[in-house]
Amino acid sequence: MNLRQLKREEIQGKVRIHWRDRSGATFGSLGRLLDISELGMGAELERRIEPGTVVHIESRDVHVAGVAVVRHCYQKGMGYRVGIQFNNRLNRQVHNLRENSRGRGD
Repeated sequence: MNLRQLKREEIQGKVRIHWRDRSGATFGSLGRLLDISELGMGAELERRIEPGTVVHIESRDVHVAGVAVVRHCYQKGMGYRVGIQFNNRLNRQVHNLRENSRGRGD
């Protein structure tokens, strides 16, 4: 059963994610985008990120950068699948990008 509020679109691209763990150590990981919606994105990373962690994300491929929260992270093969929820500012930014894309016939 899918409990998502909005349908996610499959997407290809890269995402760079930075975060701090509970001890304050800083980490970064380059990942592969899997899907995106106005509320969040899915990515595949090499490192595990604890759910609830605030992350800084940047993807030039989908023109998104800002702060978000990890909602889930589970191991899949040699990597991790991560579900990321955008904050309100990123929600609006992704919505505007998608609307502009539709207006151009993309």
